[in-house]
Amino acid sequence: MTHLSTKSALEYLLDKVDEEACEISQAVKKIKNFGFQSVHTRTGLTNLQELQLELTDLLAVTRMLNAELINAGLEPLTIDDEEGIVAKMEKVARFSSTSVNAGVLTTPLEPYQPRKEVRPHGTETNW
Repeated sequence: MTHLSTKSALEYLLDKVDEEACEISQAVKKIKNFGFQSVHTRTGLTNLQELQLELTDLLAVTRMLNAELINAGLEPLTIDDEEGIVAKMEKVARFSSTSVNAGVLTTPLEPYQPRKEVRPHGTETNW
C-alpha cells in the first residue's frame, strides 16, 4: 500500500480551497453547456443551485483556512473587502468594451451601482 505524505492543516485546507475552486469552474461549465435551470438528475438541483452550493463551500473552507492561518500566527485572508470587490467590478465593466470590440460580448456591462437589497433570510447586502 502506498502512503501519501502527511500534510499540515494549512496544506490540507489549501488543497480544499483548490478543490472547491475547481468545482466552481465545473459548475460554471455546466451552466454554459446546459443552462441555468437544467436539473441535475442525481441531486435534483438546478445548475444555478449547484453553483451556489460550490460558492458556499469555497467560503466555508476559506473560513477554516483563516482559522488555521491565525493559529499559525499568519494574517487571515480578507473575504469581505468591499473596496476591493467594487474595484474589481468596476474594472470588469470598464474592460467589457474590449470584449465587445473583439466580438466576444454583445453589449458592454454597466458600471457598478451599489444598491441595498434584503436577502430572503432578512439580511441586507450590497448588490
